Amino acid sequence: YNAKVVKIMDYGAFVELEGTGGSQGLVHISELAHEHVRVVRDVLGDGESLTVECVGVDPKTGNVKLSRKTLIPKLGSSSGESESLSRGPRKGGQAKARTFHNKR
Repeated sequence: YNAKVVKIMDYGAFVELEGTGGSQGLVHISELAHEHVRVVRDVLGDGESLTVECVGVDPKTGNVKLSRKTLIPKLGSSSGESESLSRGPRKGGQAKARTFHNKR
């Protein structure tokens, strides 16, 4: 959907979906970008246009959940997979298992 920011909150941005007769939804701060976003205004401004995808509807409130992140390709990967998943096995054809120990 094409959308326009109507209100910015600490936890995300409310947007109005174009062509839906004024329907609104929330783009949660975690759905703005692949990288961590500390402040919504670092990514979006009031009245800004953006493209979003519906990722669900809250069953309790009926609020539409939207994402900007799902429409943005991840850097370093054309397929959208994380870089570590798309590299394939290490030399010798097998991936090494890693064990992490908590030092106390």
